[in-house]
Amino acid sequence: MDKINYITNLSLTEVSGGWSGINHRMHEQFGRFYALNTISAINPPIIKFEKIVSKFKRILGMGGEFFFFSDSRLEIISRLVEQKVDSQSKFDFYFGLTPWVKIIDNRPYALYLDASFRTYIQLYLDSELFSESDVKRICKLESAWLDSAKWVFWGSNWAMREAIDQYGFVPDSRKHLVINTGGNIPIPESDVQNDNDDQLFLLFISLNFEKKGGFICWDAFKLIQKIFPQARLKIIGERPPAQVLDTDGVDYLGRLNKNKPEELRLLTNALASASFLIHPTKMDTMGAVILEAGYYGCPSIAPNKFGIPDLIKDGETGFLLEKVEPQEISDIVTKQFSDRPQYKKIRQSCRAFTCNEFSWSAIGEKMNSFIVQNG
Repeated sequence: MDKINYITNLSLTEVSGGWSGINHRMHEQFGRFYALNTISAINPPIIKFEKIVSKFKRILGMGGEFFFFSDSRLEIISRLVEQKVDSQSKFDFYFGLTPWVKIIDNRPYALYLDASFRTYIQLYLDSELFSESDVKRICKLESAWLDSAKWVFWGSNWAMREAIDQYGFVPDSRKHLVINTGGNIPIPESDVQNDNDDQLFLLFISLNFEKKGGFICWDAFKLIQKIFPQARLKIIGERPPAQVLDTDGVDYLGRLNKNKPEELRLLTNALASASFLIHPTKMDTMGAVILEAGYYGCPSIAPNKFGIPDLIKDGETGFLLEKVEPQEISDIVTKQFSDRPQYKKIRQSCRAFTCNEFSWSAIGEKMNSFIVQNG
């Protein structure tokens, strides 16, 4: 079995979900095909002086520097990695992109990313707080490093299109492959929802209630209650405000840690009983929660943006929103749940599509086949 270097800035003990869960599962998949020299938790502290300088520049209205990816810190990362690589490995795999852009790698290397640096700061941060020249510095390094990679695996078609627009490269089908992502829960053997259960359960899951559309979901739920008075909304993640919690029919299950068996059981029970996952997010890249719901046959209602359209066949396995408004969500739920045979068909299609296309075993096979075919 060939050996490769698997390089990540995260610890492999971080497996609860999100980016850390993807890292853990991807490490497992590469372990199916290769002997791994794992180089993990490459995350040196920031340089305090650089942070102070950046803050001072912001105070002066000049735009701060992105000190987390300063040239100095990136060079420290490069040295840490170079000290630990097995030079005889067949190739190197990097989880993520930006931390590694100062590494001079003379072996073939692959990487997986969910968004470029510029996309990331536009999506999650206030880009006006940063010096445009410093952002361009990092983007230039990213562009060169992408260009030198042997294989680039993308979390979504959207992420690849964004990077094409920003960096101007032409995607090569022998180098670039969209593999999407998978969920970080066990896949059940079947859709366990009771077919005779007419109870309408809506589910909202997020660690950022406002940014992931929690208030939109809540407003939609109140509209739905007028038609289905016994409907319930289960919320998992960040604790919502008091006015949400005080609404009849709202159940808050807490911030659930998948590493704790009892909390994982609460999560999977919620997924198993859910009629729809409501995910009206304003800030996302891939939306792995859509896949975790889909494993249980639960269709999602989510925006037609970010990487989400890769994960939902509109009207077949879930629903894509052109206007992320409570009334549109309410109309979809009301129409679909009122037609039980059609709703059951959507659940069946949702589960089949998600399990076939977005299981980690399927993703692992895609990555390895691509590497072998384009070696």
